[in-house]
Amino acid sequence: MTLLSGKEAAKLAEGVYNIYSARDGGDAATIAERNIEQGIGVGEVEAVAPRAGLMGESGAFVKERTGFGLVLDRGLASNRELIVVTRGTIFTSGSDWLSNINIGFDKGPDGSLVHAGFNRVYRSYADELREVIRRARPQKIHFVGHSLGGALATLGASEFAVRHRLPCYLYTFGAPRVGSLGLTSNLRSFLPETNIRRVYSLSDPVPMIPLLPFTHLGLGSTGINAGFNSISSSAHSMAGCYVPNMPQSGWPPQIALPNRSDPEYWLDMAARSTGLFSSMGYYFLGKALETIMGALNVIGIGLGVGVTVLDRLATAVQNSAILASRVGQSVFRWVKIALRLVGRAAMAGMIAAGDLTSRFLQFVFGLLMNPVLTAARAAVGRL
Repeated sequence: MTLLSGKEAAKLAEGVYNIYSARDGGDAATIAERNIEQGIGVGEVEAVAPRAGLMGESGAFVKERTGFGLVLDRGLASNRELIVVTRGTIFTSGSDWLSNINIGFDKGPDGSLVHAGFNRVYRSYADELREVIRRARPQKIHFVGHSLGGALATLGASEFAVRHRLPCYLYTFGAPRVGSLGLTSNLRSFLPETNIRRVYSLSDPVPMIPLLPFTHLGLGSTGINAGFNSISSSAHSMAGCYVPNMPQSGWPPQIALPNRSDPEYWLDMAARSTGLFSSMGYYFLGKALETIMGALNVIGIGLGVGVTVLDRLATAVQNSAILASRVGQSVFRWVKIALRLVGRAAMAGMIAAGDLTSRFLQFVFGLLMNPVLTAARAAVGRL
């Protein structure tokens, strides 16, 4: 057996939410068994059988232990092919979302730096998962997840592909950025591009966070047009966005991303993206920022995000030689396009290069990201 189909992976990522209320791993497996008997949830996918449930812990201050994942046999157990599917955020208590916004770096399961909140959730069930996999001795493992579940699937694939050298497949839907460039490099080394399917809507706010220096695994990326022109919480829904856009067999075409390191290319594209909070505008501005920070050697600095990165960026462009250079002018242009994107065209017409202080850059980032964070919270509130 090879790749799961797009529809199979999407149905699994959607169906695993049913185990949130499980009291323990056995209860999670029982819920899955019942779903399979009734043909709902994970039971909508043929030829899967529950092997074990995974109980995870989330929350920054008030810890809550809930059903976070399932380990399924794909086909006959003798095939030794496992599916590990993990759920996304449940907003009922807010615990999962607290894990999501606990932004900082931890050492991940593959040894690279990863998002601290996601990693702590993963660690809370990792021993269970290792024991299940040790007993099953699989020949292949498929990691599947939506939203936070996609982040957890990525961490699982990084452990078992990178550390244990097991053949792994990774399928994520609307997943946030998970780790540093080190994680991306490790996964590229041990996971063939043919084994990865990262599906996202350009209008989905969750894949836009957290900010640099967190990165996405670009391999296997499939952006889908779900009919939203601007950032929308509805674009994060499995039922409303991702499941309907997955074919019964195979996968949608992967995006052939231009490999352009020139910020002006992406800024030209962003400038042509019209409409308030345009999803394409956000996408192109993000690509432009990556190339600008790369040119200034700012990507990957420090162990934090936001202020540290912006301080370094501001320090760089306040150097008169850099500000007068092409990349300095690109930063200035980036700020003006960002202001227009969020409805501040008048301000964009008034600013001067000397205004690019750390405080002003933080202000612009706030204008740009507050709608994304608001939409992301609304998105997880729908789950």
